[in-house]
Amino acid sequence: MVQLVETGRSHVVIGRSGSGKSTLLRCINGLERPDSGTIEFDGKAFEPTPRRLKALRREIGIVFQSYNLFPYLCVERNITLGPTAAKGIKPAAARELARKVPTAPAPVTSAAAARAYSPQKPPK
Repeated sequence: MVQLVETGRSHVVIGRSGSGKSTLLRCINGLERPDSGTIEFDGKAFEPTPRRLKALRREIGIVFQSYNLFPYLCVERNITLGPTAAKGIKPAAARELARKVPTAPAPVTSAAAARAYSPQKPPK
């Protein structure tokens, strides 16, 4: 048995290209089914019914390889979409959370950077 995460902690999966990082995350999030083995939460095998997957996805966040998930949305909206759509957080509170998210090359602290779209560089 391998324990990958501790309750209440954030973790990063790092490995060489092609080592299965994305596949592991897709299996955990129910986007793919594992060929063998089980995924357990709190020591219980997870059966991915639609209802359970919805609840799980409210608690587990995945950042995909292409961070600009929706290139037609600004940086701030890409960050706030999950909390507002999945958890019902009010837009103002989600924007406040977004300002605390570390992004490359720096946190989204300015209003101009938050309004930028992925192909754009934030105005100076």
